[in-house]
Amino acid sequence: DVDVQADLELGERIECLARVVTVRHSALQIHENFCQQAPWPGAVEALSHLGLYKTPYDKLAVVHACCQSIMRSLAFPCIPDSSSAVSYAFPDDDDLDRDLPGADDFFPVFVFVILATNPPSLVSTVNFVNTFQGNRLFGEVSYCWTQFCTALEFIKMIEL
Repeated sequence: DVDVQADLELGERIECLARVVTVRHSALQIHENFCQQAPWPGAVEALSHLGLYKTPYDKLAVVHACCQSIMRSLAFPCIPDSSSAVSYAFPDDDDLDRDLPGADDFFPVFVFVILATNPPSLVSTVNFVNTFQGNRLFGEVSYCWTQFCTALEFIKMIEL
């Protein structure tokens, strides 16, 4: 099967990249303010469950949970990153003046988390979700899925 071969090739590529790509790798350009938070354990743990779920909806929920974990840790770096408990802390008035993280901050961290996790069958997962849920995506879940698919394409282009 074509997907199985593509899954193996991408998995091997991610495994090779994970050995050399650090948070300070030039391809990622993770902002220095966020490097100290690596390896984003809550996000890695959330994404590590991707292969455990069988429905497209559940796979989307895993990607969404991973993205939420990353954004929480980037927005509130003083709060421990944990996937076991969802707790939101609202910033003090003094914190409202600082810049909140955006897509340029999120995306390279997401790539790093995917490299650190290397979930199985990524190509098959993308094709499966796009086939059975692709036209029903909207809102934040759609954004997270688009970022996930884009991150996988980016990973394919990172030079060793």
